[in-house]
Amino acid sequence: MLVKKGADAEAQTNKGVTALHIVECLHYVGITRILIHRGATKNNSNMAHILT
Repeated sequence: MLVKKGADAEAQTNKGVTALHIVECLHYVGITRILIHRGATKNNSNMAHILT
């Protein structure tokens, strides 16, 4: 997995979407847990803008 190799768990697309946003939307609970454990935060204000 890329995060294990040092990839940034907080990396964002040009619209502010993170891997955590995507896996949560797809209900990938296991991957969500891994990303949070590796430093991804759920407090990204960009998601509110994307959903509106």
